[in-house]
Amino acid sequence: IGADGGRRGAASYLTDTLLTVSIDPRSGRIAFISLPRDTSGIPLPKSWPAYRALGGKYDNKINTLYTVARARPDLFPGNDRQRGYIALMGALGELYGLDIGRYVAVDLNSFRSIVNALGGVVIDVQLPVMDQGYPSDDGRGKLKLYVPPGTMRMNGQQALAYARSRHASSDFDRSARQQRVVTSVRDQTDIDALLAPGVLSQLVGQLKRDFKTNVPVKEFPRLLSLAQRIDLSKRRTLVLGPPTYSTECYPCPPDGLYRLEADVPEIRRATRNILKKRG
Repeated sequence: IGADGGRRGAASYLTDTLLTVSIDPRSGRIAFISLPRDTSGIPLPKSWPAYRALGGKYDNKINTLYTVARARPDLFPGNDRQRGYIALMGALGELYGLDIGRYVAVDLNSFRSIVNALGGVVIDVQLPVMDQGYPSDDGRGKLKLYVPPGTMRMNGQQALAYARSRHASSDFDRSARQQRVVTSVRDQTDIDALLAPGVLSQLVGQLKRDFKTNVPVKEFPRLLSLAQRIDLSKRRTLVLGPPTYSTECYPCPPDGLYRLEADVPEIRRATRNILKKRG
C-alpha cells in the first residue's frame, strides 16, 4: 500500500498505490497485480456489516476506502489502528478471489527513507518521464520533472518522483513504473547480507517508523529466504486498467468525478490466469 501521507501540511491518507504480490514458494515465480486508484464498484465480503449497508460493494474510489473504514467501526472489522488496512485486504481479496492476509504500507516520506537506507536503487528507465506540474513536498507548488531514458542510480527522492509522477502520462503507466521500482529494489538487495546475524534486526529497527505492517518481525527471515528464490526474469505483471478490466466514467454521477467501474468477472478471470501462469 502506498499512500499520499507524508507531505508537509497534508492530513490526507489516500491509498493511491495498491500492489498485490503473490509468490509461488515451489517455483520461485512472482506475480504483481496493480489496481488503479480510481477504481470503484469493488465487492465486499458478505460477512461485513458494510456489505449490507453499502449494497454489497464499495462504489467510491478504492483509494478512499481506508479513510472511510477507519471512521466506521460499525461497518468494518478491526480496531482503529488496523481497520483501514483490514478493509483494503478484504475488499481486494474479494475482488481477486484471493485470501490476502498481510500488508505493508508506506507513505511518501517512508518510501524515500527505505530507498535511502538500502543505498538507493538502479532503475532501467525505459520511457522518459516528463511532468510540468510535479507537486513539491515542501509546499512550494509545482516543479518541472524530467527523467531521461537509460539506466540510472536513484536516491529516495528521485525514485519517489519516478514512481509517483502521472501528469504527463497516466495512472496505468505509473503502476507499471511502480512495479519496476519494486522489482529493481529486490533485484539489487543482497539477501545473504541481510540475513547475517544482527543485520536484519538493525535494519528493522531503523525502518520500523517508516512503514506499517501486520507481518510479525519473527517472520521476516523466512520471507527474506523466500525472496531469495524469486525468479524475476519470469515475473508476471497485471495492471487492471480500462477498457479490458474497467469502464471509464466521466463525469460520473452523483459527484461528477472520474471513475473506473470495475469489471469484476474479468478481473477475477485475469487473476486466475496470471496465478496459473506464475506456477
